[in-house]
Amino acid sequence: MYRLDNLIEQWAADFKLVSHNPEGGAAGKRFFRIDSISDLKPVILSLTKIKTPVVAFSTQIEGSSNESGAGTYYLANIFILVQQEQTTSPYREDLNAANAKYLAVEIAEKLKAWLMEKKKNEKLYPELKGLNLKSVGMASFPKHFNNWWPLHIQMDYLNADYVCVNPEDYNSSEAGEGVKS
Repeated sequence: MYRLDNLIEQWAADFKLVSHNPEGGAAGKRFFRIDSISDLKPVILSLTKIKTPVVAFSTQIEGSSNESGAGTYYLANIFILVQQEQTTSPYREDLNAANAKYLAVEIAEKLKAWLMEKKKNEKLYPELKGLNLKSVGMASFPKHFNNWWPLHIQMDYLNADYVCVNPEDYNSSEAGEGVKS
């Protein structure tokens, strides 16, 4: 199984608006591997100086296969969080909230475009093999964690690499031959 999370982290480091720096400690970290969006709460609240968008990749594995036997279709769940700009005029909060949500969508579209460009060379980026970029779902969440607006991005990908039994994976020399009674 290919690790799409590693490629998304590379994008987060290369994309200027996020500028993830895994070597920069808490001050530079902008990409997180999480189980769910609520896992980010302690991280976001402890990183009070972050003003740039944050990217999170859910490592919860979700997938299914069908009768075609082509492999397993997995879902990749990515979150982009943008902080709402603070204002002294409460009547402008709706505009600032909308701006944060639209910025998250703009970032998501740029991520999708980057993935489409990389997908042209699947030999160099095998983690993109089977990634379906034609039907990417997006949905914004209500405000979380003291003015952060999350955008959920969902992509599916087919992992067809496991479809054969490899005898080297088993202790028995009869692997894949069925159970003997």
